[in-house]
Amino acid sequence: MPLTPFRKKISCWILALLIPAGVLAYTAADYTNAGLQFYAARNYAQAVLYFSAALGMNPSDNRALQGRANSYYFLGKNQEALNDYEKLLMASPSAPLSQFAQALRSKIASQAQVPGAASVPVSANGAALLAPQKPAGLGLRLETSYGTLNFADFIADSETGKKDASQIQQSDPSFQYDSTVPSGYVMVGVEPVAQVGSNLEIGLPFQIMPAGTFTVSSQDNSGYSDSTAFSINAFSVGLTGRLLFGQGPVRIFAAAGGLLAPVGINYSDFLNIQTPSPVNYSQTGSFSQMAFGGQGQLGLDFHVGDPFVVSLAGGYTALSASGFKGSVTTSGNVPTATDQGRLGVYDSPNGKKIIFLKDGDPEPLNFRPLVVDLSGLLAGIHLSVFF
Repeated sequence: MPLTPFRKKISCWILALLIPAGVLAYTAADYTNAGLQFYAARNYAQAVLYFSAALGMNPSDNRALQGRANSYYFLGKNQEALNDYEKLLMASPSAPLSQFAQALRSKIASQAQVPGAASVPVSANGAALLAPQKPAGLGLRLETSYGTLNFADFIADSETGKKDASQIQQSDPSFQYDSTVPSGYVMVGVEPVAQVGSNLEIGLPFQIMPAGTFTVSSQDNSGYSDSTAFSINAFSVGLTGRLLFGQGPVRIFAAAGGLLAPVGINYSDFLNIQTPSPVNYSQTGSFSQMAFGGQGQLGLDFHVGDPFVVSLAGGYTALSASGFKGSVTTSGNVPTATDQGRLGVYDSPNGKKIIFLKDGDPEPLNFRPLVVDLSGLLAGIHLSVFF
């Protein structure tokens, strides 16, 4: 049987008595404040109980009415939410609230998500009272980004190779030289996220960073050919803070944090010489080093529907490593050997060149460790799901 206003009031008083005594809520204001605490913690079902108890004691408490309306909304109880929003309109008419109530009526009628600005509950004066923001809590963010690179040492080696080739071509026009230096790459990652407040998130991003391959090849008509490659990959782990600005379904964010990235280089060189005597051999090796740096981002969050958020982001990565050590194995029609050493850069007559320096060998002119610089601009799209 439908409850009369008197029965509703009695029910709310009984409900208030059944709420755990530990809250110590003796007044309507106490029940409202307790309800706001549960609301802020996204415990909407419990918040409804406290807001209802407060309204049972003080039906004109618009804070409790607003809180219960928003809680009903996020619980998916649209009709109950609409009933409370209409009571708010009667108490304090508002164009934004009226617009939202009308959109909610349409949603109830069509069972379809209402797009646009009316998708977030507003207060009677048009402000986002209680600042309801969902999704919230713990989440997982999938990230895809494009980043630019600053491979200065590889660019310098490429330019030196072109100058060397130009000199050789003066005596042997058949000599050909080619090189490619990566300028950008696509990184993918996953980031567990914890919301520690309505405007702050802490994330632990993991990213795979396939930076690309630097290649050099040369050949002539006498049967000479040489092909060299440095394949560079990294895997980064970070700690990121993400600050959110504004309210509603679209929010600005700024994020920054540190990165730790193991960087690996797979090296290969295949040489074939036919004259004056056949020589062919291959060299393969691997090198590694740890990179330290950080990353900053600015972007927009689009709350496309509980529990998903789509983000567009741009920023900058500062990350580099040097001092790569490892081993190279040589095989072919030469004695097989494995040598330990490091990668570095030295000054040749036409410029800087990359070299593998075996342990114990003297350093060439102005030798220094090879630098792999993964720093550069980035732009990406993220998909977040919150629980």
